[in-house]
Amino acid sequence: MRELNPRLIDNPQPEVVAKRLHAYLLTDSVPRTKNAVNHIIHNLFEV
Repeated sequence: MRELNPRLIDNPQPEVVAKRLHAYLLTDSVPRTKNAVNHIIHNLFEV
């Protein structure tokens, strides 16, 4: 993936991504998914 360097076309705001990830947790709320979502959201707002 680092070699491909993928980019999002429309570059959504971090709040939009976080809201969508929280919505996803309503359908898949196993601990592994919760941890991954929390980690992603944390990284969204750290940068």
